Order: sequence, then C-alpha cells, then structure tokens
Amino acid sequence: RAYRVIDTGGYAPGSEDVLSSVRAQVEAWLEKADAVLWVVDAGEGLTAQDQAFARLLRPRSSRVVLAVNKADD
Repeated sequence: RAYRVIDTGGYAPGSEDVLSSVRAQVEAWLEKADAVLWVVDAGEGLTAQDQAFARLLRPRSSRVVLAVNKADD
C-alpha cells in the first residue's frame, strides 16, 4: 500500500497572518485525511489548545491516533 503522510504546522490560536494560514492548511488536510496522528507534548500536560483541537477533530476524523511525545522524564 502507498500512504501519503502530511506533517502540518501546529494548530495555534491567534490572529497573525501566519497562524491563520497554518490553521487553514490544517483544517483543509483534516477534511481530506483518512486518519490523523496527533502528537502532543507530555511535558506540557493537557492545554487549552489541546482541548480546542480535540473539539475540532471529533466531528471531522473517524480515526485519530494520539501519540504522546517527550514522556521520558
């Protein structure tokens, strides 16, 4: 099987042009994705941004894998 993997920028709040552009790209790829690998930082704990992104993922993605990074400490 062939797979296409897309590494998007981080989904972050803010009104800056760059942040808005990244959010738009993330949302566009979510619409096309068959599955999502969501990587979070264990050192940060559950953030408000994580909660907002989870709300975005729930209705759009039938398959989401949550990977917790930086958990070695």
